[in-house]
Parts: sequence; structure tokens; C-alpha cells
Amino acid sequence: MSIEDIEAFSSKVKVFPNPANASVTISYDRTLGTINDYNIIDLQGRVILSNHLKGLDNSIDVSLMNSGVYLLSFNTVDGNTFTKKIIKN
Repeated sequence: MSIEDIEAFSSKVKVFPNPANASVTISYDRTLGTINDYNIIDLQGRVILSNHLKGLDNSIDVSLMNSGVYLLSFNTVDGNTFTKKIIKN
């Protein structure tokens, strides 16, 4: 996958609501490819939460996380990675 492909894929993945209080939903079009799993990483680089995605719409419980800015890193089945920023209220 080229950088342009990854950027196009990333722009079509929706993470909402953002900022979030209790959960965030990840939604994407499967025709873009397949996201295998995700990591939520704090700004110190620690993995706070990691799991596999199970379909096209997934909800992640962030209610127990501290307020702050996190990176939501996605790994595709093709071995590519892209990241979105999320804010926990």
C-alpha cells in the first residue's frame, strides 16, 4: 500500500464522538481494506488498550481512561499502520 493509499484509507475511517466520555465508535467501509486490530496509546508511548476489531462498526469503552489526548493506532491485515488522535473528556 502506498502512502497515498494509507492516507485515503485513514481519511475514510470515522472515529466518533471525539472528544469522548464513555466510548468511541470506529466505522469504516470494508471495500477500503480490513483493519485487524487497534492500540490506544498515551502521549508517553504506553499502550493503554489493545484489541481486535470484529466488524465494520466497533465500539471501544474508554470510560476508565484518564482525561487526555491519546493516539488510536490501527493495524491492517496487509501490515500497514495508521493513527488517529482521540480526546477523552
